[in-house]
Amino acid sequence: MEPLPIPPIPAWERKTFEWSVLPVLIFLFALLIVGDERLSIMALAVLIGLLLSVVPAYRLLLLILLMPFSHAGLGFGALKGFGVYDIYSLVFILIFVGRVVALRDMGSLHDGAVWIPFVMLAAFIPSLINTASLSVSVVALIQFIVSVLVFAGVYATSRTIRPELWVIPLVRVMVVEAAVLGLFGIYQAYTSSSILNVLSGRTYLELFGEVNYYAGYLLMMLCLAVGLMVFEKGWLRTSVFAGSAAAIMIALVATVSRSALLGTLVAIIGFALYMLLQSGRMRWYGIVVVSFLALIVGVLAFTSLGESVVDVFTLTQRVETVVAGRDRSLEQRQVILEVAGRMVAAHPAAGIGFGAFEDAFSRYQQGALIAGSARSAHNTAVRLLAETGVIGLTPGLIFILILLGRTGHAVMRVSDERLRGILFSMGLALACFLLMSLTLDQLYEAHFWIIAGLTLALVSASGSKNQGSVS
Repeated sequence: MEPLPIPPIPAWERKTFEWSVLPVLIFLFALLIVGDERLSIMALAVLIGLLLSVVPAYRLLLLILLMPFSHAGLGFGALKGFGVYDIYSLVFILIFVGRVVALRDMGSLHDGAVWIPFVMLAAFIPSLINTASLSVSVVALIQFIVSVLVFAGVYATSRTIRPELWVIPLVRVMVVEAAVLGLFGIYQAYTSSSILNVLSGRTYLELFGEVNYYAGYLLMMLCLAVGLMVFEKGWLRTSVFAGSAAAIMIALVATVSRSALLGTLVAIIGFALYMLLQSGRMRWYGIVVVSFLALIVGVLAFTSLGESVVDVFTLTQRVETVVAGRDRSLEQRQVILEVAGRMVAAHPAAGIGFGAFEDAFSRYQQGALIAGSARSAHNTAVRLLAETGVIGLTPGLIFILILLGRTGHAVMRVSDERLRGILFSMGLALACFLLMSLTLDQLYEAHFWIIAGLTLALVSASGSKNQGSVS
């Protein structure tokens, strides 16, 4: 096992820090003189963040640690949704773009798959012709630009620090953080008087604002946690990630998100099939792992212990309504799908305007009975087709096929058992996220774009002759 090298400090990052730290220091001292302690602490945090950002590996680490806060805004007027993750992602993007422009470092983006999201962005522009609200579409385009630049920045930064050594340690941090947040979400739900929890029996972390986005994040983290639990070496690491997988699974089931529960089932089946195709002890290990996951679900759903964690009545009721075909939510989604079909029929090529689904909804509703006039599509693929037409959806599908195809090909060709298994778990995490995206609008989710960038970087590194060992 090769130890992690001391992270290098490239000249460009060092020069950027030297030019940015002086105004921050002046601002910090000014705040100390004024005596505003809260702003002083914020300025000090910014200074520490800039200091850590000098090192590419730590820059990625900070982005990952702040990733769960992507839905948590600071509440400042019109920018109330703009939060600490957004602020740091802009710093991350500025350093990435500055390095590419100043050093003409296009070699870090040599992989063709990195450029397809930029093609998607260009393909969304024709939809502006038909948009119901130009300002809404422009804001949506900016959000997508930020997501794509974060993805490209994560890939390029990972490539500069030997991803075969650094990506997996970063994934470890991601998983442990998710486990802590999952347990905190359960604690928060059962010690608060939130009307949502009282009426629905569903628990979630309020940082995410909406329970299904939280469940989607946990589903991806569950795939990564199980991969680390199975393929990491050493009893201590295995124990840590087994505990993390259990904590994330408990938090995931407690959300009572039906699409996330379906994704969990797909993840369990995926790991089972992968393990059964392995040889020797790995096959038996896989059977034990899958049984462990199934046992957790069974305990949560059918025992008194589970009742203290998740509202079993709510879980049973939500699943029953789907099976019986009398679910109000599914009925409304069917109406939304019909309205989206009218949008596609009206503008099949360029769509009704990127980001304008809600604003255009009432124009195509045609008297359909549904709660509210402006409704979310609840399906990322349908939304893209309705908003950007065939022109916008096609590069998106190509990107997904290449991303999953490249990952699957790497899994089949990599000889190292541990690297192969963790690559599989990262690919499965992306696949489960895309599955949930058929029931949610998830085009801008930070955890997808960051994990996609890390995965593609690790896939590219695994194809080189000098892979090195994974620490």
